[in-house]
Amino acid sequence: MKIIGLLTAWACEDWIEISIKQALDLVDELIIAIGAYDKYFQRIEDKTYDIARKYLNHKKIKVVSIVRNPALSRKQNRAETFNHMLKASENIKKGNLLWILDVDEFYSKESIEEIMDYIESNKDFDEIKVVARFFCINLNYYILFTHGRILKITDDNPYFTPTQKINPRPKKIITLLHENPMFHYSMLTGEQLKGILWLLDDFIYKFMWYRKIYNNYDPQNEEIWMQKNQELTGNFGFWITKEDAIEKNGHGLFHYNEKHPDLIESSPLKKISDYRIYMKEKPNYKIYLKVVNQIIAEKNEINLQRILTSIKDFIIWQKYFVKIKIFLDRNRRLKRLLNKVKKRNIYENNKYNRDIRR
Repeated sequence: MKIIGLLTAWACEDWIEISIKQALDLVDELIIAIGAYDKYFQRIEDKTYDIARKYLNHKKIKVVSIVRNPALSRKQNRAETFNHMLKASENIKKGNLLWILDVDEFYSKESIEEIMDYIESNKDFDEIKVVARFFCINLNYYILFTHGRILKITDDNPYFTPTQKINPRPKKIITLLHENPMFHYSMLTGEQLKGILWLLDDFIYKFMWYRKIYNNYDPQNEEIWMQKNQELTGNFGFWITKEDAIEKNGHGLFHYNEKHPDLIESSPLKKISDYRIYMKEKPNYKIYLKVVNQIIAEKNEINLQRILTSIKDFIIWQKYFVKIKIFLDRNRRLKRLLNKVKKRNIYENNKYNRDIRR
């Protein structure tokens, strides 16, 4: 059995090297794709590719170009990129495993041992989901999520759909790492990219949460910010909704003051006290603000066009409504006239019958 790692990355210069080092210890073959899926993400550029380039000749590594087709959506481009990664592998065979290895996800020694022990002793599964600590603000605060990360190849020609699901779809799914959750640093690696993603996907409420709640959230005064979050999103807590994440006692952030994976512990990342401030000090943050304003302006223009189209459609339909109303009114008048005639006939018939009886 072979394990193929799939690693995509962009604008994550602080994380790319240690994520490659981790991946090389976990998999037999590593397929890497570095780049942006659309024109907006492409502008948020840093040294990610330059740092990764020194690993590109490694015997375990194959490199695939990111698909960025303007005719396709970001999600479609992402799915096509993953499909190109599958084609680049020499190990896409039934029984082998795919391990999704994002640059913001790391595993402790204990969690790796748990996963490997399960894989070696159990064959009856199609997908392994893992419990993950989803870190926010810094390395001390998190909420809990569950992510599907390891997929068994059950067909000689598997492929990814734009929903990021693999076909054939996994049937037997198990969840691991309840005691040793994976470390997911999503909001710390490039939170501004997540803001752009939410804007592009029309998740305006998520973007507003990021701007108004996340950027200002104070773990020392959680009650105040949880109340503000409820006013904005309807959820009394830290996260956007109750359904997606598990918070401390149902509300607020868990506190973490234990050891992180060795690659994180030995990196400068451990010293950053607030990643929100750190990210704003980066050179590409100004570009991010310009990109956000551009997307908002374009969205507003599109929305205005939709409104104008709706008004136009409404006016067109109004003409039909008028015609229908005239038709119905005429029918009502006709119905009333027929009723009068009917009543008149009944009256005449009754009168005729009375005359006969006399």
